[in-house]
Amino acid sequence: MTKKELEAIEAREQAASPGPWEARIWNINWEITYYVSMPNDILKVSCYTLEDHEREDENYRYVNDNAEFIAHARQDIPALIAENKRLNAELERMTMEYDSAVADVETLLGEIDNCLVCGPSPSGNVRKIRKKTV
Repeated sequence: MTKKELEAIEAREQAASPGPWEARIWNINWEITYYVSMPNDILKVSCYTLEDHEREDENYRYVNDNAEFIAHARQDIPALIAENKRLNAELERMTMEYDSAVADVETLLGEIDNCLVCGPSPSGNVRKIRKKTV
């Protein structure tokens, strides 16, 4: 996910009304209405009347699942944004540590190449190590 995509999601999340949100079902004579209630507002998700044969059919339950999904988005999206930011920060920290370790290895290999006591490595072992390390 790009930084721009994450910022767009975060902007939509922050523009939405505050939580908590709850999914509500009102059933009056098999006229089923699904709502997501939030402070000072109600969002109607779906409303329909179940015929006798549909009362046994489980397809209608997906509307309730959708209402639950919408209601939980109010807390789920901020949690996902926070986790994404945490993981990105951890990745950045680990990348900096890796880059620093590679630089340290390069420095040490350079010091081995220039060692006055040992002299240059006639077999080229240092160069082979460098290729494997970096």
